[in-house]
Amino acid sequence: MIVLKKAGALYIYSKGVFISVIVTLIAAIGLSQNYLYSLIPSFEDGIAVSNFIAYWIIGDDGWSVRLFQKYSEGSIALAIGLLVIYIIVHSVELAVGRKTVRR
Repeated sequence: MIVLKKAGALYIYSKGVFISVIVTLIAAIGLSQNYLYSLIPSFEDGIAVSNFIAYWIIGDDGWSVRLFQKYSEGSIALAIGLLVIYIIVHSVELAVGRKTVRR
């Protein structure tokens, strides 16, 4: 948001939250793919992390189908929460922008 502010962009808060939504969605896709692959017994020899995004988030220790499910569901919930926050912040910025234009 600091970079957006220095660049003179409008609606910097909603754009900052939107960037967070995009990053969280990418993580949610990677974690969900990892969870789905862990449900297919013939895909790997045992259980493994299927992509580098999931590996960055989960790490090396304690892999289990339940852990993968927990991370997948948590990342989806976070993405949905951030999307709701984005809608609220963007609506507030638009409303404030309209009020300042009228004066």
